[in-house]
This record gives sequence, C-alpha cells and structure tokens, in this order.
Amino acid sequence: MLELLLRPNAKRDLAGIWRYTCKKWSRAQADRYLSSLTAEIERLRRSPSLGRPVSNVQAPFLSRSCGSHVIFFLIEGDRLDVVRILHAQMDFVAHLASNDS
Repeated sequence: MLELLLRPNAKRDLAGIWRYTCKKWSRAQADRYLSSLTAEIERLRRSPSLGRPVSNVQAPFLSRSCGSHVIFFLIEGDRLDVVRILHAQMDFVAHLASNDS
C-alpha cells in the first residue's frame, strides 16, 4: 500500500466539503460523504491504477471521481500525493495550475 500525503489544499478542500454539506444538508450527511471520499482515497492507496490521466495540465496528475467531487493526485515513488479534491463542475485546470498546494 502506498504511503499517503494529503497536501494542505487537499485538507482544506475536505474541510470545506464537510462544512458545505453540513450546512446544505446535515451533519450526518456531511460525515457520510467525507467518509466516502476518504474511503476512495484509501482505495487509491491500494490501487493507484484506478486513476485516470488528466489532460491540459502541466504535471502528470491522475484523477478519480467520487460522488460530486474529483480527487486529483500524483504517484511519487511509493507515495500517493493527494493534491486537490474539487467539485466536478469546477475549473480544475485553473485550480491545478498553481501546484504549490
């Protein structure tokens, strides 16, 4: 299993997703949705080949959809580097362009 690195922006993304879901629906729904996102990240640690290459960005990002969001990550040696977790309708190219996450 790959080591996991959640970059600061990915951590902020998860926190923002939880807050939004809690406000819009409920704490229970926010907990369930965050749990599904973290479970998908764990699946990627075991099977990074589930990711799909992302075009139109400079770095060799891979992505994996989960619910209404997309997990963007890199594989660096024996590490899964989660860079961002963005809503599927967001302009991911713009968000990934500044890869100082």
